[in-house]
Amino acid sequence: THHYASLSFNGSRTTTGTVDISQGGHCYIANVFTFNGSTDYVEVETFQGTGAGNVDATGQNSLFGGYRLIGV
Repeated sequence: THHYASLSFNGSRTTTGTVDISQGGHCYIANVFTFNGSTDYVEVETFQGTGAGNVDATGQNSLFGGYRLIGV
């Protein structure tokens, strides 16, 4: 079973990751985006590519975080 995750900035995919869950391990992806206007946006996408079962976003092993840093 493969699990995929990606980050997109303003509609363009910038970062992707994959892991074979049957072999154990985790899928980590990260990026830093610079927002220059009020229309900039980030999208997070995750899906299961192969195998049976469901991707569980409510389990204790699922985590997503985002931070807004304001420069001086």
